[in-house]
Amino acid sequence: MAAAALVASVMLIEAVRADDLASVVADRQAAMKAMSGKLKVIKGFVDSGAGQAEAADAAAVLVQTAKLIPGWFPAGSGIDSFSGKTAAKPEIWTDPAKFQATATAFQLDASALQKAVAAGDGAAAAAAFETMGREGCGACHGAFRAKT
Repeated sequence: MAAAALVASVMLIEAVRADDLASVVADRQAAMKAMSGKLKVIKGFVDSGAGQAEAADAAAVLVQTAKLIPGWFPAGSGIDSFSGKTAAKPEIWTDPAKFQATATAFQLDASALQKAVAAGDGAAAAAAFETMGREGCGACHGAFRAKT
């Protein structure tokens, strides 16, 4: 009887953990989509020079959001262990130093982009946007996100 109770407890804990992970993954995916929307606003400014105030607001949100990224990936939320839809590769957990370095690069690049946009410097914003896309978004997605 005690063994059955233990098994039931473990199963309940696993079910709760699975629900928690599903929530974490859904929140992570929603946040990434929201960042994509902010990037589109910034890209509009980079391309046309119009909408600086909106781009500055979007860049500020991007900087704050970038700081949160490492916390969006708890153990068990990758394609190798999570049963739901995710593209998070195991390398996030097998090479955490590289993942953290990539996230830090993204944070620094986002800050540089924010400064350029706030200053209204279209050329600097374009260069920072390109750098962030290569060193931040692209580097992370290339190494740590499976193609879907």
